Amino acid sequence: MKFILGCVLLGLGGLHAQGTLQFNQVLLVSAVDTVPQNKVWKVTSVLSNSQLHTSGTNIALSTAMLVNGSTVYLSGRSYSDWSADGNQSFGTYTQMPIWLPAQTTLAAGANALSISVIEFNVLP
Repeated sequence: MKFILGCVLLGLGGLHAQGTLQFNQVLLVSAVDTVPQNKVWKVTSVLSNSQLHTSGTNIALSTAMLVNGSTVYLSGRSYSDWSADGNQSFGTYTQMPIWLPAQTTLAAGANALSISVIEFNVLP
């Protein structure tokens, strides 16, 4: 038993983390921007520029961001007044925070004014 425990401890001693994170700055990203080399971004929230309620009979609103050119939906709402209950729905599709590695591109998408990001330096 002591032999197995010793082997496990020796094995764990050889493990190394990929680096230590050090706070660098806070960013608001709207246009396409790229996570720099030796950095990681923590996406904490998105500042929406759409209102939850608008006038009309069939409404579908969503807030999105673009990660490497692909749309990532963050939240959405749909509404129809053609039924007794109004067919209202609201949901969160992607939970925050989201971590992005170096060389990942990020941009505000539909109904997003900007994206709040915390940038960290990756120290060896």
